[in-house]
Amino acid sequence: MKQAQQHHRRQGASEAAPPLKLGIPGFAYADLHDPARLGELLEVFDREAAASHPELFAEFQAYRQSRGKDLTPEQISDLLVRMTPLVGDFVARLFNVTELRAEQAAAIRREVDTIFGFKNEVVAKAKAAVKKENPDDWDSDRIRRAIERLTQLLGDDHADIEFRTTSAGLRLHRAAEVPESDDAQTVLKALRGDD
Repeated sequence: MKQAQQHHRRQGASEAAPPLKLGIPGFAYADLHDPARLGELLEVFDREAAASHPELFAEFQAYRQSRGKDLTPEQISDLLVRMTPLVGDFVARLFNVTELRAEQAAAIRREVDTIFGFKNEVVAKAKAAVKKENPDDWDSDRIRRAIERLTQLLGDDHADIEFRTTSAGLRLHRAAEVPESDDAQTVLKALRGDD
């Protein structure tokens, strides 16, 4: 009886979820558990990589054949890093997540650009500007309130408060650097409270 109930639960669960459809023609999810079919999937990857990046793939093939014996650890690392986008693209296509992957990559690039932009454009310059200042003389509550207000006005909808603050600070800095830009005008309207 207990086995029948477990079988019925497993059967019900498998009926509820449609089978995963792979994005590489000619392959099904079950093939991912079959060593022979995985070998065929690797052949598809190899053909595509050789066609799209022949020189890089030739390097990779040489590495595979020699198992890296003729390369330094740094050369192996460099080769694998250069191959990573090809593997990532293929796996994203395989699981039909190419668009999601592109969105995540864009979000990561935006975060990195914002964080390093803030560090290089604002923090680096601020150090020199406040070198002779005494932080004990600052009204930290007033500064905190001003930062919160700027973050509300200029920050984006990112979940992380530090990122929103960084984003707002970078926008404000860039608006001050190029006051005639469209974003500077948007920042100025936000600060004035214009609709």
